[in-house]
Amino acid sequence: MTTSRMPTSRSWVLRRFADVQAALAAPELVPPGTRALADPAHRDVQRSVVNLLPVSVVRAAMPALREEAQRLLVALPATSVRDFVGDVAVPWSEAVTSRLLGLDRATLASALPLAQGVFDAASMSDDGETTEDARHAAAMLAALLGGRTSPAVVQTFVALSQSLPGVVSGMMLALLEHPAQLGWLRAACRRDAADALTTDALTADALTATALTVAAHELLRYATPTTAVYRRALAPVRLGGCDIAAGDLVVVRLAEANRDGTAFPDPDRLDLSRGAPGHVAFGAGVHRCSGAVIVRLLVECMLEVLVTCDVTLAPPPDVGVTWNEGLSLRTPKALPVCASDAR
Repeated sequence: MTTSRMPTSRSWVLRRFADVQAALAAPELVPPGTRALADPAHRDVQRSVVNLLPVSVVRAAMPALREEAQRLLVALPATSVRDFVGDVAVPWSEAVTSRLLGLDRATLASALPLAQGVFDAASMSDDGETTEDARHAAAMLAALLGGRTSPAVVQTFVALSQSLPGVVSGMMLALLEHPAQLGWLRAACRRDAADALTTDALTADALTATALTVAAHELLRYATPTTAVYRRALAPVRLGGCDIAAGDLVVVRLAEANRDGTAFPDPDRLDLSRGAPGHVAFGAGVHRCSGAVIVRLLVECMLEVLVTCDVTLAPPPDVGVTWNEGLSLRTPKALPVCASDAR
C-alpha cells in the first residue's frame, strides 16, 4: 500500500488511500492530454453533462427504469442458468441510455459499436492517452448523436451504455457473495418505510432512499469497477514521500485505495450499513467523474428493484464468473445466476 516507481523510470503508482486522495486533489496532476494547469476543459465537460442530463431528468425517469429492471428480472427463467450481464445489466443499461438521451432504437443500435470501441480503448490504455482509433470512433459517435460535438454527449453515452453494465454487474456479484447483506438492506428499507408513516418531515421514498444510498456507496467502494486512472505531472509535486517530476506519469489505483484498512476498517468485508461515502470509486477533486451522481442514482434504482422484486437470484454451483480485465477496469463479463420466486 505504498507509492512505488514503475519499471519505466518516469512512472509512479499510488495505492494508499491518503496518497490517492492527495493525488486526485493535486492541481499539478492532470489527466493526460491536458496542456496547462488552468485548463478549463474538464470543468466545461462537467457543466455540459449537467446541462445535457440534469439530475431532475434522471429522477423523473426512475419509475420507468425501475419497471424495466423488474421486467428483465421477472423474465429470467427458473429452469436454467442465465447470465446476469447479458440478460439484465446490458439490456437495462441500453434502455437507460435510450430513455435518458432520447434516442430511438436505430440510433442506439448504430451508436453502440462505436461506444464500445471508445470504451475498450480507454480500458486498455496503459497511460490514459487517447488513441487515434478511439478519437475517430468518438467523432463518429458525436456525429451520429444528432450532430452534437460536445465531449459530454460522447462521455455520457459511453458511461451509460458501456460503464453502467459493469457497475451494476459488480454490485450484483457482491450481493450474490453476501446474501445476508441483501437481507439486511431489505429489512432496512422496510423499517425506513414503516418509520415514514409516523414521520411528518420525511416521505417513505426519502427514507428508503437513505438506506439505498448508504448501500450504494458501500457497493461502489467494495466493487470499484475502475481499478486505476492516470495523471500526468505538469509541475513537480511530492506525494507519498516521493518527488514526482514534471512530465512523470502517475497511476492512481482507485480500487486498491478503496480497500485500504487505514481508511476503511476491515476493508475486505462488505458492510452495507458502513455509512462511509468517502470512497474514490469515481475519483475526486476537480477531475472527478462528471456523471458520478447519475451513476449512483442508477445503482440505487437497480438496488431498489432487487429489494422489492419477487425474484431471488443465486449463484449456480460449479459455474464461475468471467471477467473484463483491462488495465484500468475490472468488471464481470459473464455472471451466471439462477432465478427463483421469492414469494
